[in-house]
Amino acid sequence: MQIPLDTFGNGIVVNGGRPGGPDRPATPPCFRICAFMVNGANASISRFRRDLARARTIFGQAGVLVEEGQFREINDATLLDHPDWFCDEPGMPADTVRLFNMRGACRPIDLLAYYVRSIGGGFAGCGSPRLINGFPGFVVVDYASATTFSHEVGHAVAGLGHSTDTTNLMFTPTSGITANPPQLTDDQIRIINFSRLVRGCEPVLQGGLTFTSQLMEGPTAPAQLALPGALGQVRAALVASEESLDPVLRLGQGAIPALAMLLVSDQDPIIRTRAAAALGRLNGMTAIMALERAARQDASPIVRVTAVNALGRLGGPVAQTVLMGATQDPDIGVRITAMRSLARFPTPAANMTLAQAVRQGIR
Repeated sequence: MQIPLDTFGNGIVVNGGRPGGPDRPATPPCFRICAFMVNGANASISRFRRDLARARTIFGQAGVLVEEGQFREINDATLLDHPDWFCDEPGMPADTVRLFNMRGACRPIDLLAYYVRSIGGGFAGCGSPRLINGFPGFVVVDYASATTFSHEVGHAVAGLGHSTDTTNLMFTPTSGITANPPQLTDDQIRIINFSRLVRGCEPVLQGGLTFTSQLMEGPTAPAQLALPGALGQVRAALVASEESLDPVLRLGQGAIPALAMLLVSDQDPIIRTRAAAALGRLNGMTAIMALERAARQDASPIVRVTAVNALGRLGGPVAQTVLMGATQDPDIGVRITAMRSLARFPTPAANMTLAQAVRQGIR
């Protein structure tokens, strides 16, 4: 269940026309979830980690990682049940406000999850990017599924509304979702990447890859990350793609999130270049978002050239906007590639930018 956005705001911040704006670090995009369990609810840190695993699989479709934040138990039986709080009411009872004001050591940009026994209306959960005092959060009851957890994350992290598509994460009731894992649309992926909660992960370097410290713990080895397409497998395919992209293309669409992550985080420009080229052949909003970021921010001109060329192949309004900007890139190779790619876009804006670039000449 979602709190109406006209009451609490949608929580989306667009900075500079690209995900996270100019201040986002060049590391894989992440958001962090802190969890608070009221003792007496059927929850534990094991359940929280089960729910996180499901969320990682689902939000991996957007090329976004989910970090584990603080887990804290609340010893207050008066906060177990919230029968007077209905998700569609802006006014909250005092006990509910008291619960949601418990933040522990979590950061203002962390997403807060509260496990309780019950809430009003018979709902299994409720989430909003403006749950209490402007902070994002959600509540789930003790019988809620891991999919319901991720559904509420969708409300809270990005203000996603409900969907009538039974394969979609935001379909309600979540028990009626028919896809496993539930799917995200291209529009939802873009909204998630523009969320004010999504920031660069804290990097830990291992074997030339950048991961989060949380994901590197315990049995969650790089080749077993909860993303469609394991990072280790996809990187190995890129290494094997010296003469042809066939080794990585054979992995199919499931490799896109891992390719996107490698494009924005791998330390080897050759791997980033091959990842950009492969994403240009596989398409999808996650691919376009990663290519957009690489075309604007990658330190290597070769990677930027490849990303610009891939965007020209994929087409679409996002690609056009990036290509128009790339005609002013400081590297001559990027500028020439952007001009050639922009010639594929028969729009007045593209034609005007191309004509201006031609008048300025190759410099």
